[in-house]
Amino acid sequence: MQYGLEIIFKFVRGSKLQLHLVISCFRYEVFTGRILLAALDHNFHVFRKVLEGHFKKIYSKRSGNWRVEPVKEAKQYPHFPLLQADILRRRAEDADAITRNIEISPTNPMHLAPTIAMKRAPSTEELVKTKLSRFQPPKKSD
Repeated sequence: MQYGLEIIFKFVRGSKLQLHLVISCFRYEVFTGRILLAALDHNFHVFRKVLEGHFKKIYSKRSGNWRVEPVKEAKQYPHFPLLQADILRRRAEDADAITRNIEISPTNPMHLAPTIAMKRAPSTEELVKTKLSRFQPPKKSD
């Protein structure tokens, strides 16, 4: 079990102690967890009733105009106690240490490619030879 926010104390610039927040909320596991929670929230609240005669004003920066939308009834979270109880039960029944190594799923995008290019990078020498500049005319090869 790993947390989305890790707090690390570091000594920086001599003896000053600074608090550094290392945010790991962009890890794949945390991202998919947020997506699942958003889906649960959407499914529980998609059919909320509209309150008659109540509207909210919304300004669109893109179009530069105002519009109104009807106000819906407040969200209810009856599923949260069940989720919390399940999380606490699983943690209590977990015999392994919290700092154990966890095997990364084979479907994790980390395994797809080391870069976003999705193809092997050419060698540095090739890139230097084919480098184009906007400020210099292309070299003529005879």
